[in-house]
Amino acid sequence: MAARCRAAGETPNQGIIDDFTTAYATYERRMTEAIDDGELDSLIEDANLNARLRAYLCPIAEIYKESIGYLDLMIDWGIPEQALSRLAAFSEQYCKNASDNQPAARGLLHEIMREVEVSENFVDQYDRNMDALSRWLLSGVCVSITVSLFSLCLFAKYSLTLPLAILLGGIGGGCASVLSRMPKSEYGSSAASMSMNRQALNRIATGLVGSFAGTGLLAWGLLPVSVNGASFDHIVSECAAGQISGCSPVSALIVVGVAVILGFSERALTKFEDALIG
Repeated sequence: MAARCRAAGETPNQGIIDDFTTAYATYERRMTEAIDDGELDSLIEDANLNARLRAYLCPIAEIYKESIGYLDLMIDWGIPEQALSRLAAFSEQYCKNASDNQPAARGLLHEIMREVEVSENFVDQYDRNMDALSRWLLSGVCVSITVSLFSLCLFAKYSLTLPLAILLGGIGGGCASVLSRMPKSEYGSSAASMSMNRQALNRIATGLVGSFAGTGLLAWGLLPVSVNGASFDHIVSECAAGQISGCSPVSALIVVGVAVILGFSERALTKFEDALIG
């Protein structure tokens, strides 16, 4: 930035350059002596704080272009334009004609650089959280559906196998529902990823309730479902404990499939409620 300042025919603030050079020499030495990640993170934070001082070395004619570039960068990251509207308005007011009020223009550019750093850290953390959540949800879908199918096919003689299979099917449906609704970008606040985790748990719990309630009411015959002459309540009875014939793979697939669908769709609960209460 100092070289750009000289190239524009301006004289950079030598005091800032000297402080910057001294600080970074100190950071390099301390990094070799750091003993844990916390100390390294603290050094990185201090280095970024000093790096923002380059706002006071930016050529006057380039301050506006620099501020707009940083704002566009944050928009590309997914930061809502509405959240940046205040900084954009100040940029038009102070940076567009930076020569009229250089201290205000440089101070605003420094603030925009700080916002870029904060946004970058949040975007990285948000993406890591969402990636981890997606992997857990995908694992939940695969494991729950696989275990429920195998348990019905191999261990249908046990009394808890059928409820367990429905439970796992509901978990699989709930996880799939959360996966299908995960936002591509939602960087509006620092609590967004935590909120998404809570929403995921709430949605999976709703899927469990819907799966148990829906399967029970279908087996009861509240909403008669029959395909090719085979009713759903008959298929559930076939997979219940104590049946000599056991649960065939097709019957297991139907029971688990219905449980997954009920766990996936919240609207199913409303239809059952209308049918039961009228």
